[in-house]
Amino acid sequence: MRGFIFLILMAFAPLSVAQTRGPLGVLSEPEPVELSFAKEIMVESQATKRRYRIQTALFGPKPDSGYPVLFVLDGDAYFSSVVTFAKALSQSPAKDNALSLLIVGVGYSADNLLDIKQRSLDYTPPLREDATEEERKSYGQGDRFYEFLNYELTDYLAINFELDLSKLAIYGHSFGALYGLYDLLHQDSRFTYFVLSSPSIWWHKQRILDFADSWQQTHHKYVRITVGELEAVAARDDARRRHRDMTGQAQNLYQQLKAEGVAVEFATYAGESHGTVAYKSVLDGLRFLQKNLR
Repeated sequence: MRGFIFLILMAFAPLSVAQTRGPLGVLSEPEPVELSFAKEIMVESQATKRRYRIQTALFGPKPDSGYPVLFVLDGDAYFSSVVTFAKALSQSPAKDNALSLLIVGVGYSADNLLDIKQRSLDYTPPLREDATEEERKSYGQGDRFYEFLNYELTDYLAINFELDLSKLAIYGHSFGALYGLYDLLHQDSRFTYFVLSSPSIWWHKQRILDFADSWQQTHHKYVRITVGELEAVAARDDARRRHRDMTGQAQNLYQQLKAEGVAVEFATYAGESHGTVAYKSVLDGLRFLQKNLR
């Protein structure tokens, strides 16, 4: 008898669940996703004559000297990842370890993660004299972007936030890291901290190394350079990647900076490619800043 009753209950149970099924109640129209703790403005640079999407987010208690600043290049692609990790680090239970930082995403438009045309102009150093007119239309305006980043944008932020201008940092990946190197090697740079993921040292026959040859450290710099293990692996069977030699050239630069007395770190991330290492480098880059900004 008990078995019979059990079978009857089992037969009707799915029906009672099925009777509650219906279409999902959609409460709003799809809208762009925003970070509730971040703000954004559009600006136009006098130096580059281009427009930029500037996103900002503050983390942690304000130090007596003001907030350090991390500028995230290719902000359309990487700002959200950087602030997600920064939020976690800023909530450290150990108050002495909490991250205090203004993070500034420097991008172009919410429509594209990477604006290839504009970043190619902004993030590449001035070309050699033998560059073609066609090359000059697409590359080599890093000196103009330098003026925008070091002066126009930084001065604007200093008016609107309480900042410690002795603690300015750059995060860049690929071409963004190439610009970071150009800024590092500029004698008058206002930046002290550089988190550089897979820098494109190969670009234009290693043009960036021309600046390294004449550079001398005028005040102490802190640099972290990272690459993905698979960048070297892929190069074995790819002539273009062998030419670029992302890993070998980054290691050589590390040794050169170390010889100049720069406080420089180098790391290779196992199992990471050129694309994925950007995100892997973010958390460790923030920890690098957390350690050195004190």
